[in-house]
Amino acid sequence: MQIKARSDEVKFGDAALFAAITHEIRSNYFFVFYSARMDKTWILSSEEFCTESVLNKSGKNIGKRSIWFNGKSTKSNTEQAKTGYDKYLDPDFMRFK
Repeated sequence: MQIKARSDEVKFGDAALFAAITHEIRSNYFFVFYSARMDKTWILSSEEFCTESVLNKSGKNIGKRSIWFNGKSTKSNTEQAKTGYDKYLDPDFMRFK
């Protein structure tokens, strides 16, 4: 299991951005992503993470993965969770029961 967290003090728009993660698919391996500002927890298996994340193809983080669970509205100055990732929301860690 790997735990990744973002504090409530990160730059606006990055509340649930998890970037530059080195990872290859592993069996029985999970990621727990937590955003303090959004107070949300997403749990993904290794395979789900590799499917949902983006593999960086250029720049200093080439070959590393990134996933962005939130979007932002500059008009209303708000951040919101992307609904496409709702199936991974698990605030009570029920996935491990």
